[in-house]
Order: sequence, then C-alpha cells, then structure tokens
Amino acid sequence: AAKPETDIAKERLGLMWFAHCVVESDRAAAQAAVLAPTASDAQDAAIAALAPKLGPCLPQGSSVRLGKDVLEGGLAEVLYRGVVPMPAAEPAAASGAKQ
Repeated sequence: AAKPETDIAKERLGLMWFAHCVVESDRAAAQAAVLAPTASDAQDAAIAALAPKLGPCLPQGSSVRLGKDVLEGGLAEVLYRGVVPMPAAEPAAASGAKQ
C-alpha cells in the first residue's frame, strides 16, 4: 500500500531538518561529501568524517538508516537552498509574523 501524501511530506521535512543540522555542525565536511564524485573513495572518506555528527542530529532515542545517496541528496539540497523549507502551515508562526 502506498503511503499517504502527508506521511511522505513529513519524512521529507524530517530529512531536511536532519541534513540542516548536519550541515550546521560541519559545513566543510558536508560540502566535501556532496562535491566528491558519487560512490567514490573521496565521498566515502567525507561521509566517514561526518559520521560523528549524524547521531547528535537525531532526536534523542531515535535512529535512522539512510543510504549514502539519500544523505548526499539531503545535504546537497540544504547546501543549495541555504535553508530548510518550512511546512505550509507554519511559516508565519515561525517567523513571528502576525496574521
């Protein structure tokens, strides 16, 4: 059975928040992981350098299994955008704007 669209959106937003945390904790290593050729020894070394930063970016008591391609994609998107997209219902509240 296919996942409901809202579940997919939540997973995607969770990945973006995770990737944002990783980028904030070590931007240089995140850039190295993204800019290295995919599946290369250089990318493997960059991801290994990021490994200690991954756990602290997860909610306490949780774990996640990500393929290198998913991690690379999440990091790349955060580095490209420079921000994590907010859910449609929250931008005004998050920015402190009055409605």
